[in-house]
Amino acid sequence: MAVNPADADADELPSVLWGLDPVFSAYSRLYITDILQMKESRQVPGVYFYKTHPLFQVDVLGTVVYKREREDFYCYGVDDSTGVINCLCWKNEKWNDQGESTECRDPSGSSRGFNIEDELKRLKEAERKSTVLEIGDLLRVRGTLKTSRDAREIRATSFYKVNDPLMAVQISRMLEMPQLYRKCYDQLFQMPRDDLGGTEAGGSSHFHCLLSRSVLALKEFLLEKEVARFRPYDVEFLLHPLIQSSSAEQVLSMTLTSIILR
Repeated sequence: MAVNPADADADELPSVLWGLDPVFSAYSRLYITDILQMKESRQVPGVYFYKTHPLFQVDVLGTVVYKREREDFYCYGVDDSTGVINCLCWKNEKWNDQGESTECRDPSGSSRGFNIEDELKRLKEAERKSTVLEIGDLLRVRGTLKTSRDAREIRATSFYKVNDPLMAVQISRMLEMPQLYRKCYDQLFQMPRDDLGGTEAGGSSHFHCLLSRSVLALKEFLLEKEVARFRPYDVEFLLHPLIQSSSAEQVLSMTLTSIILR
């Protein structure tokens, strides 16, 4: 049975407006149980919705409960006490070329008092150790959400071992999370009132009309001139006949976002 795209996306914010939600461009600090239960967008794969907020990047802190090593990456199971999620953490190629010894000596055999190469090697070794974890270690991961083989996972853009013997980091996060949920994530996303005239409903309708006309005008121009690369202010003149200059920047930004997402 065919599904009408308009009906399928009726409960989602149009993708062209996602950038207006601050949560979309941030690393969201969500409980793992919520990450696992979020629904994937039907408009753009790889984007998920927590209530009305679109997001694709998360920040989690938890205990490593399993570890699998491959040639190019580690798979860590991270447990924050609400659930367990798989985190794919890529190995850094620079560690492969790093020598075992971090000591530098001069030809006479005596140790140098201070050597910048020696200190850099020590720093690199400390960094390397922070990315190799064992079961029971505390791990912080920032990355993008993906669904692989019907399982949700995080593909890390950064990750490191957290040394927290007094549990200060965990307690701080435990107190912070409810505040974030109450003040941000659990709040419905409200469309900002546009300044293009009319009432809120009328202004929004007028804004969407202008946005559609702007997208059409810009696409026709790019196709006609066979433009492959351009800067936003190079095409801003196309929108001036349609909108007031005070709103040109806002509509131009959303127009370019719409063309990219399509």
